[in-house]
Amino acid sequence: MSGSSETWRYHRHMTHFLTPSATADAEIAVQRSRFLGRLASAENEAQARVVIAQARSAHPQARHHCSAFIVGERADILRTNDDGEPSGTAGRPILDALQSAGLGQVVCVVTRYFGGILLGTGGLSRAYREAAAAAIEQATLRDVRECAVIELAASHHDAAIVQRAARQHGWAQIGADWGESVTLRFGVPLAEAEAAREHMLQVTGGRVRGVQTDRRLM
Repeated sequence: MSGSSETWRYHRHMTHFLTPSATADAEIAVQRSRFLGRLASAENEAQARVVIAQARSAHPQARHHCSAFIVGERADILRTNDDGEPSGTAGRPILDALQSAGLGQVVCVVTRYFGGILLGTGGLSRAYREAAAAAIEQATLRDVRECAVIELAASHHDAAIVQRAARQHGWAQIGADWGESVTLRFGVPLAEAEAAREHMLQVTGGRVRGVQTDRRLM
């Protein structure tokens, strides 16, 4: 978009972060300018762009729709957009707010209605960060962490035992194939993976041994 200032960056992938469970909105006023912050989950660039486009569509008369997102399977892709504001005064402060809150797979867009009073670069930076922080404050956040995918084959009887143990320990069942025997897949926090496999073995009397097949963020 003409007049926008975009910055892309990559960082080491995150293995534990927070992400919004639902879209959250907040508004602040600074020297007659209105700053409307919207926070939403986004796993990839396309999803983030949808949220930004929705903000533009909802507020066509607003002068700026500045944004930042942290996306990607490993939450390692960062983007900021000043959308016509002086370089570094909008997208970067929004990103700072996201990172300070420990967020990932997230997008924040701050829409500004200009109030006729110039805020200066410092004032703009503070306002955009505060608008993003206000949206974060309104959000319900959930944990996302790197988990081991543990797969096991069991009889129907042993499958029921393992499922009960999984519920007790908070391991998420992410797949099941039912036939004469049962194949189950669970997502277990990486640090608990070996202990989980040992527990599955114990509760089934040594009949079921889980195998770690993958890692994923859950």
